[in-house]
Amino acid sequence: MRQTASQQLTTIKNKLASVLPALLTSAGLTALDEYVIEAPEKSDTKSIAVYLDGEDDNTDEYSLKVIIQLQGYRIKNLTAYHSVIFQALKDHITADLLKLNIRDGIFSDTWPLTKNNMTSYGFYGLEFLDILDDCE
Repeated sequence: MRQTASQQLTTIKNKLASVLPALLTSAGLTALDEYVIEAPEKSDTKSIAVYLDGEDDNTDEYSLKVIIQLQGYRIKNLTAYHSVIFQALKDHITADLLKLNIRDGIFSDTWPLTKNNMTSYGFYGLEFLDILDDCE
């Protein structure tokens, strides 16, 4: 039986929380303060938030769309963080992790720090598919 969307988001959050600290540190970057489901409680943190973007279940396939947000309070080198996070998503947030058939894609969008804004953002979208057979 497939995990619920809530369980899948928790699986993703926990995996990122287990692998990213060491990857960021080895790249000479400061570790993030928190990993959460949905919005971080504070705006002045470095965090990863995992959101449900959509879920569809029809006769042929099940799809799950996830958004991962990097909230980078006072992160000036967003590209360096992006490089580590994007690679971690490619390597560790797989269809197998969620017990689905296919990770259909990963996309990203970054919003760098500006003079008037103390926080930079990175947004990552992931889509997973599970091809259903006649019994599901």
